[in-house]
Amino acid sequence: MLYELYLTLFPKTSTSPFSHPETFNQLLRDNLLYLTGQLSRSPYDTGPIDEESLSLQPMLLHLNSLRFFSTCSQPSEDSYTAKYTASHLRHDQQKAFVDGFMEKGHKSQRVIRRLQELHPDYFMTAVDMDTGFTVTTFPRRICITRASGCVEGEVMWKEFTWHGGVEGFYETIAHFDNDSQQIFMGCYGVTLCSSTYGDGCAVKQLLRVIEVQ
Repeated sequence: MLYELYLTLFPKTSTSPFSHPETFNQLLRDNLLYLTGQLSRSPYDTGPIDEESLSLQPMLLHLNSLRFFSTCSQPSEDSYTAKYTASHLRHDQQKAFVDGFMEKGHKSQRVIRRLQELHPDYFMTAVDMDTGFTVTTFPRRICITRASGCVEGEVMWKEFTWHGGVEGFYETIAHFDNDSQQIFMGCYGVTLCSSTYGDGCAVKQLLRVIEVQ
């Protein structure tokens, strides 16, 4: 399986705070406990949810209640903050995105087809975690977080994080126990990402799609 290949790249390092779930429902239950602060960490994150994600928390809770196991997300941003020079402000930009897992089935297949239709406003990837079969509208791996600074009087952009591949899904589940990893083999790994800096909300858009399927 493709999963076994990725295990050689991302060896299992599980010290899971989740209660050894045996079903996808139990994984969702534990994720809701983490997102509400009743668990201080999760297998995919060593601490509480990031401060920037607090604005997404209500929607993430709703998303998980609709059987989408969220693992990573960020809001859009297009802001100016601390000055680099007297004439130039730091300019931070982010593209909104959300990652997670959905159980394979007719509903998730309908969701994936609808997500494809959101192009070009949003890029998506869906990978069958067991076979590795992938559907994507990403043109390539794209930058999702960058900031500008002033270097010798010239404004320069520095890129920090990128998105668009499938490796991250396998790296994520490598932090779960063996039983949980097998549950994820029955899932699609799904990403939805805005194509524009500072615009859109991927979590809200994904919610809208799932709610009507």
